[in-house]
Amino acid sequence: LENSNSDVISLHDEIAFINDYIEMEQLRFEDDTQFQYQIHLPKNFNPKNWLIPPMILQPLVENAIKHGILSTKKQGRIDLYIREKDTQTIEIRLENPSTKSRKKLNPGMGIGIKLVQDRLSLLTELHPNLFGTSFTSGLEGNDKFVVRMEIVKFSQAQGSHTLSNLLKNIS
Repeated sequence: LENSNSDVISLHDEIAFINDYIEMEQLRFEDDTQFQYQIHLPKNFNPKNWLIPPMILQPLVENAIKHGILSTKKQGRIDLYIREKDTQTIEIRLENPSTKSRKKLNPGMGIGIKLVQDRLSLLTELHPNLFGTSFTSGLEGNDKFVVRMEIVKFSQAQGSHTLSNLLKNIS
């Protein structure tokens, strides 16, 4: 929760928070629902070098558990893929199981995703020289729900709120 007051945190810290959150949820549903998760990072990728808005992944993981894992009758799985598309852009992709009747089972679906979209838009608007984002979500095939997010960090030449200055301020 201490990170939620910051505009940005390191991706490393967000991943650590997500690991703790998922482990807590697995304990919570231990007897009722079994699920696995994996965070996929390329070997030479350093998440400490990237800043993202805090608590941006948690609502997506919570949605994956609530609307994906709990709505399927079989053992579920959540996969979080994080990769550098280039030196300025990371792609975050979250995949979880889905059912064709997912919306019927969970009429509240979409609130967490909308909150993340709104938060990304607001932070991009508040810090136009810091980063840009794109966000998509939807069914892929008949059995997978996918959320994709790209975060582009801007160079120092584009503004005074540079990533390196912010890193110094939050360290």
